[in-house]
Amino acid sequence: MAKKGHRGKKQSRVRVWRRAKQKVQKRVRRVLFLGFTGTLVLVFIAGLTLPSFLPTTDRSVPRDTQGGPGEHPTVQVQEHILQGQSHPPYSSIPATSGWHFEFPALWDIYQSPLPDELTVHNLEHGGVAILYDTDNEELIVQLENLARQQRRYPCYLIVAPYPSMQNTIALTAWGAILYFEDYDEGPMQEFIDFYRNQGPERFSCEP
Repeated sequence: MAKKGHRGKKQSRVRVWRRAKQKVQKRVRRVLFLGFTGTLVLVFIAGLTLPSFLPTTDRSVPRDTQGGPGEHPTVQVQEHILQGQSHPPYSSIPATSGWHFEFPALWDIYQSPLPDELTVHNLEHGGVAILYDTDNEELIVQLENLARQQRRYPCYLIVAPYPSMQNTIALTAWGAILYFEDYDEGPMQEFIDFYRNQGPERFSCEP
């Protein structure tokens, strides 16, 4: 009888151990399932959001610049440089491609000149720069208002003075430039429409 009672207690302990083991296994499976599901949700969300923050891998100009308005200087390298670092001359004045600082300027209207090495990075991201060398306040206001009336302003737009330019006004984009002596909204708007957000690197912009 003692052996039988001992055997019954042993079997009871085994059943308790098995039930406990099954509960642990269920908990582990539940945690793994929730973790796997959560990971899938995060990957899905990242897939929707990250492309808007990352540049495309396409390093070529999306549109044929030779078919767009303006002149088309030689397109130079897409290379980051440090502030104060020397580099070969740009193929145009103002610059339309080539060596540039690691970070671009904010899309905005500026009252002081910006270095080419800064503005070129904005052009690479699809920006259009409206640059001027004049003290004519009426003309400056016209150029600033031209930028403000663009859809999703100030996205992909820079307005700034550019001293010592041979012409009064220059509109620049990656690989393209158009000079003016006076305000001429039609051709200026055509240039903006053609090149804006068409740089070799695409970045999303929220106004």
